[in-house]
Amino acid sequence: MNRLQKIDFDEGRINFKAGDDKLPFAFTNVSGSVEQTSPDAGNCAWKPSHGEVEFRCNQQERSKCRATSRVLRRGCSPRKSLCHWSEASLADAFRLLRGQDYGLRGVFALDGTAKSGTDKEDGPGDWKFSVQGRARQIHRWDLTERADNPRLNVNVNGRWNVGARSLVAEEIAVEGPRSNFRGMVRLAGGSAPSMELRLDSLGIQASDLLAWYRAFHPGVDEGVTAEEYLRAG
Repeated sequence: MNRLQKIDFDEGRINFKAGDDKLPFAFTNVSGSVEQTSPDAGNCAWKPSHGEVEFRCNQQERSKCRATSRVLRRGCSPRKSLCHWSEASLADAFRLLRGQDYGLRGVFALDGTAKSGTDKEDGPGDWKFSVQGRARQIHRWDLTERADNPRLNVNVNGRWNVGARSLVAEEIAVEGPRSNFRGMVRLAGGSAPSMELRLDSLGIQASDLLAWYRAFHPGVDEGVTAEEYLRAG
């Protein structure tokens, strides 16, 4: 009996939906393949024809993304997924994630990895994830860019279980030009939802706070400076 083992696609399109509503985002010019590598598993890889996937929201800035996944045939459940997102606008990122524009402008990049069933201690539905996000030129939509506009680097490592509605971010690191904090967060759903947040170290430079204030409030005197430094835990 003949069996279809591989499907190649070119110049494809990936749409996004929230329930029955189609979102104004789409990955375009996508090429790739779906291939069965064993009776129980298969590979699914997709990428754009020229090395990038782009999407548009309301004809605004273009964003580019690369992603690959390894999936099991039974239920088509991913076992390992990788994502690289570059040259995205913060406005588009919030429209995609939250469905609205919060008036925030800037440039956003993201690298993420999610794995399931790769460690012996993994329970049913457990995903081990690692996310590195970078944002720069952050400012209010109606203010011009400045050289001192805030920027942030965020690194998060942890575990997520969709079925149990639980998330544990064992390592969280947020870094600004002169400020940073490190800690962890634990979220639990179910009949008794709870949240735990711990800050192991916190260092805030007042000049960073002033830069954030200037990025969202017009008319701040250029002669105003701040040099204090706060440490806490």
